Amino acid sequence: GFSLRDAVKACQGVLLGRPEQFGTPSLYVSLLLHEFDRVYGDSLPQPAERNSYQKMVREVLKRFFKDMEATTVIPWPHICTAFTKPGDTNYGLGRGMPDIAAAVKELSADFYATRDDGQHLVLFDESLKHLCRVSRLISLGHALLVGPGSVGKRSVARLAAFLCGFHDFGPPDFVTSPPAAHGGGRG
Repeated sequence: GFSLRDAVKACQGVLLGRPEQFGTPSLYVSLLLHEFDRVYGDSLPQPAERNSYQKMVREVLKRFFKDMEATTVIPWPHICTAFTKPGDTNYGLGRGMPDIAAAVKELSADFYATRDDGQHLVLFDESLKHLCRVSRLISLGHALLVGPGSVGKRSVARLAAFLCGFHDFGPPDFVTSPPAAHGGGRG
């Protein structure tokens, strides 16, 4: 179930936006939709639940924002990031996946120049959406990424931290260095 804590998370996300970036009612509603999608929509595991959620959102839009056309509010997916333009760390609406991909590609060049592992993430639409979600969580404080091993959680978190202007740190990478070098292993 959802609680008041979830509503607070959505409000925190709305507060990341600056008035000059969300000055029109349709942009502000898009920001609200993005934040509610991140807090409520992302926690719905089943496609039927997500479809029901999106249907409810459309009904609320029609009821409370009658003067707004559905086309003036940016359609799903609503993607807000802090890296929509190089050098700009203001939280704003992405102009679409191609623009977000271009911004990430340009900004990640510096990231990969500082890494010596030679691995580069393949950024398709779903991975870009995930990167945007992780960067939002990092901007709000912290995140715990849970899932199967070797799917890129650490790589995405490090790139998201870099894009947000943070420095990552963590335990040594046991995959690329032998456990004995860290005091582990048998013997």
